[in-house]
Amino acid sequence: MAASDDAVTRKGVADALRSVASSLHPDIHENGLEILAALPAEESAPLSDLAVGWLSRENRSFFLQAPEKLLKKLAEAGQKSAALTIAQSLLQIWDRNGEIASLYGHHMYEHHLPSMVVPLTKACGEDALRLFIELLREATRVTDRDTWGFHSSDPIANDDRAQHDIYDALLSAVRRSVETLVADNPGEMRAIVGILTSQNSKIFTRIALHVLAQNPVAAPELATQYLLDPELIEASWGQHEYASLALAWFPSLTPEEQNTVLAVVDGIPAKYGPAWKLRFEEHTKAPPTAENERKFGASSIRDAVWKWRAVLPPERQEALNKIVAELGDPDAWKNRMFPEEVSPLTGADFSSRPVPNIAAFLKSWRPETGPQRQTVTALAQELRNAVGSDPKAYAASADQLIGLKPIYIRRALEGIQNAANNAQSFDWGNVLKLIEHVFAQLHQRIDPATVADGDDKDWVWACKAACDTLASGLRRGATGIGFEHTAAVRLLVLTIAKSAPRQPELSDFEERFAREPFFAAQATLRGIALELCILLMFWLSKDPSSTFGTLPRQTLSNLPEIQSILEVELADRSSSGRIPYAIVGSYLRYLLYFGEDWLKPRMKALFPTDDGALRQSAWLSFLGFGRGPLIDLVSDLHDCYAEEIARSTTPDKGSDRDFRQESLCQHLIILHLWGGLPDDLLEQFWRDAPERMKRYAMWYLGTQLDLPSSSLPDEMRARGLSYWERRLAAAIAAPDPDPFREEVGAIGQWYVRRQIDDQWLLDQLTKMLHAGFVPTDVFSVVDRLHKMSENHPNEAVAVLSALLKSPRVERAAYVTQRDFIRAILKAGLESDLAESKKLAEELIGFLSTIGETSYIDLLRTPDA
Repeated sequence: MAASDDAVTRKGVADALRSVASSLHPDIHENGLEILAALPAEESAPLSDLAVGWLSRENRSFFLQAPEKLLKKLAEAGQKSAALTIAQSLLQIWDRNGEIASLYGHHMYEHHLPSMVVPLTKACGEDALRLFIELLREATRVTDRDTWGFHSSDPIANDDRAQHDIYDALLSAVRRSVETLVADNPGEMRAIVGILTSQNSKIFTRIALHVLAQNPVAAPELATQYLLDPELIEASWGQHEYASLALAWFPSLTPEEQNTVLAVVDGIPAKYGPAWKLRFEEHTKAPPTAENERKFGASSIRDAVWKWRAVLPPERQEALNKIVAELGDPDAWKNRMFPEEVSPLTGADFSSRPVPNIAAFLKSWRPETGPQRQTVTALAQELRNAVGSDPKAYAASADQLIGLKPIYIRRALEGIQNAANNAQSFDWGNVLKLIEHVFAQLHQRIDPATVADGDDKDWVWACKAACDTLASGLRRGATGIGFEHTAAVRLLVLTIAKSAPRQPELSDFEERFAREPFFAAQATLRGIALELCILLMFWLSKDPSSTFGTLPRQTLSNLPEIQSILEVELADRSSSGRIPYAIVGSYLRYLLYFGEDWLKPRMKALFPTDDGALRQSAWLSFLGFGRGPLIDLVSDLHDCYAEEIARSTTPDKGSDRDFRQESLCQHLIILHLWGGLPDDLLEQFWRDAPERMKRYAMWYLGTQLDLPSSSLPDEMRARGLSYWERRLAAAIAAPDPDPFREEVGAIGQWYVRRQIDDQWLLDQLTKMLHAGFVPTDVFSVVDRLHKMSENHPNEAVAVLSALLKSPRVERAAYVTQRDFIRAILKAGLESDLAESKKLAEELIGFLSTIGETSYIDLLRTPDA
């Protein structure tokens, strides 16, 4: 009957369930849950309180497939509040003689929990995450795992033990919930990490490191902050997760930041040496020798960096190789089980032989026929490692590599490029000769008879590596390629710009371009060649002894050959012309600085109204990869901004839709803070943009308002605050407030921003609550109110009262932050203001009426 198509029949079922809801009979509970699961989600959601009452600790003998089915059904139907309410009851745990107890039978909790994590997270967002966090905290309290549970030889991403233990199952649930949230919306990375790190246990820090490593670009300042944390650098308890983040983000640190990390590593032996000496003497009954201490220091450094050694600077990698050669590889046992391809020359061979000797070997060696373990690819990779370990030697002898197979030259250039990217200095003279040789081979045919398995079949990849290497030197400006090579560099740039094929050589170019125009264009020889032309201007401008250095704003006018190349490229109106348009679009900032007089008259040609493909190539590359808006070009790009706002209103299944929309929001907010956003664009955005974008813009504005005053002057901060106040005023005045709820609700996430004034936040939240709006992140608000209550107890309890009494605040806010709510209520009761005491007492009474009776003791006198 519950599954009937007849609404009247289903209503009769619901009425019947209500009539027997108070029964204590286990059959009523078990069958009632099955009936609820059979009802449509929108009809079972109002009956969720019945399920909560039937999921009791006293009656745990029935199977729980029905409430699981009900939970998933509600979640998938978007019945957030009901799904979360049932999840809280179904997944409840408690202490039973020092062990975790649940409604499930033995090992069934950890068996069934994984299937509920993702549906609940997708439906309830951060509220689901906070529920899993609260459950994990409860499991920690029961097992006392907080004193040792964060120590584990397994990565946090390993779910093996989660299949056999409730604590580990909940740990996995928190991690998977976080992964789901940031995968669906990378822009929430900072907020999610903030939720995790607001917890005291180190296990949440490990989860934060893990999820940040998946996409550090989503929160680059946090990634840098964690990598620079001395405790995390040294910590054995989080080495897997720290290593994951280091592998993803260490190369993006500045040289100074990298040196800070490595200085901490270098200090480990001295810091922990005294304790080690005591243990050594206790074990051996003799003090350690100087050799013992040396080996301890070497092994300490080896172990600290071993899991992220791939991103160490080459000289560090070379030192680590020497330690491993002497003391062994901590992971050697794994390699014995899984044999890999082998290079005929080892790292020791490369380090002990002169470069000409190695070049001769590379020219003569051929892999044996038949099943083989010694391969060209393994040898080329070992060469790359060797070049990275000693770039000065290989750069000095780079001309000795002329005549080698393209795969060897490609790998050698990659090693040099990596060294340049890591700010290592070496002489570029012979490197430029090698690049010149590679460019000359671009259109030369390779005899197929000389090609072995793993060989490059042409010179395209090697040319691409040569361009990337040259670009890495130019990007470093005065600290890269020496200016004595100016003539050679200019000739190389002009050579590849003229010889690069016009058509993309990538077989999947169209697929790539549809996803990310700039990266697709940059991956072609034509694209990187044009990028070299622009980087050449940047590099030349850093030479103080030249006209380019003394007059940097005239650099392009003093390079007529580069002007000519740019004009020829932009004259290409064919399909492949999208490549130069994408490159130029992403480098508008450079062209505006180095050639404003050239760029300004060509803006209409660069963003042609009669060719949508070319216009979009330039626009999307600027929007996504142009490093932010340019206030001097706003008038020229006005129509592009208006078109992008209008485009956001239509359905778009493109993979980059969210990225584009978020980039647009960032541009508009920054321009508004600068005072450079035309009013009509702001009004168009407020009028036409989807609710999701306006909510994201409000969140992003909060991140900017969190900047210190040195980065955000008072007049810009005032504009940002005024943006919010205008949107709240519009929401209050609107005949239909619903479209504004998510946007103004985003202020909840501002409560994690320490640079935003407490009093202003309290005033604005009071206004919005009285108008019937609520913050979407109630948890962050309660957290901040808890901190505010020390200095603003009266306002804090007043806001908390309005917040928790709002019918739009979900019950999860009451049950997952009891400690903070308790502290605020206590501050109100202890206030000198009678009104605050009254509000606190009334709120305690209100909470009691909805089942939250844990605060009543605050009203009792000591005698009572």
